[in-house]
Amino acid sequence: MHKYYSYVADKLAFEKQTRATLWDAREPENLALDAVLAPVQAIPALPHGGCDHLAPLACATLMYNIVDLPVGVVPVTHVDPARDELSDEWRAAPGNGSKILESEIYGPKGAYNTRAMEGLPVGIQVVGQPWEEEKVLAIMHIIDGVLGPRGFGPGSWGPSKLAGGDADVGQ
Repeated sequence: MHKYYSYVADKLAFEKQTRATLWDAREPENLALDAVLAPVQAIPALPHGGCDHLAPLACATLMYNIVDLPVGVVPVTHVDPARDELSDEWRAAPGNGSKILESEIYGPKGAYNTRAMEGLPVGIQVVGQPWEEEKVLAIMHIIDGVLGPRGFGPGSWGPSKLAGGDADVGQ
C-alpha cells in the first residue's frame, strides 16, 4: 500500500508542477494563459487500428489526461493525399527521432498512408485550466467560427474507395 501512496504522491507533484508551468504567470507584466492550443498527435488521424503499435503518438494527449485538465478537439482540415504525401526530399532527410518508431510510421509499410487516411480530420486540441470546461468549449466555438465551413458535420464524410470503403457513403 505504501508504494501506491508513493505513486499517487508522485502523480500529484507532477500535476502541480505541470499546472504551475502552464498557468502561473512568472512576471507581473505577463498574463496567465487562458488555454493551450496543441496538436492532437504528431501526424494526422490514422485509420482504425493504425495506432495499435504506435502508442507514443498519443503523447500529445496523454499528458493532459494525466494532469486532469479539460481538453476539447476542433477539426481544422482533412487529410489530402495531394498535399500531405511525403516528398522524396523529406524521405531522404535524416530522421530526428527513434529509427524504430519512424520506420513504423513512415517506412514502406508504415502507418502514414495518405491514401488510406484521405478525408480523415486533422485537428487541434484546446487545453484549459482545471474546472474550466466551459471556457474550453467557448474557445473551441470561437476557433470553429474563425475557421468557417470546412466540410465537417453529420453525414459529411465517408470512407474512400482507397481505404476499402464505399465512396458514396455520406456524399
